[in-house]
Amino acid sequence: METLMVDRVHSSLRLFMHRNAVFLCERLCAQFPAETNLQLLATCYLHNNQPYAAYHILKGKKLPESRYLLATSCFRMNLLQEAEEALCPVNEPNMEVPSGATGHYLLGLIYRYTGRMEAAAEQFNGAPSNLSQFDTPSPTISQTSCIAPPPLFRNTHAYQNTHRCQCSFQAKG
Repeated sequence: METLMVDRVHSSLRLFMHRNAVFLCERLCAQFPAETNLQLLATCYLHNNQPYAAYHILKGKKLPESRYLLATSCFRMNLLQEAEEALCPVNEPNMEVPSGATGHYLLGLIYRYTGRMEAAAEQFNGAPSNLSQFDTPSPTISQTSCIAPPPLFRNTHAYQNTHRCQCSFQAKG
């Protein structure tokens, strides 16, 4: 029964029926209260533009995916300090940033919005090492880490000339 409900929630999300996904997932969590189901419910809340609801069910969870979803919720509510703490807990400094490149990218955005440009550059430079999660580099990562443009950009010479002028961070290497 749980597998069937999870499948229906994913189907609703794929069909952009976010309110239906929230309803089904709330029933799922009432019947089967596992943390993975709570993560799915938080995802449904985020798709339904309810980051505050996702925040409340994820607060205090320790699994990496839960921490990433909590950070995303905090970021959407402009709670940047809490978002940073979710990705990099102060009491556990050696903990890995969750969700690979996407976690580093989110942390880079948090650093940039809080005025820490050098730390943001480090995170954006760390994200391309895990770029298998992305089809093409995002404009933010490309601008701050000086990596190659997406393959659809035809005039690479013009890109390189403008890119050198606009790039304020230099890639380490």
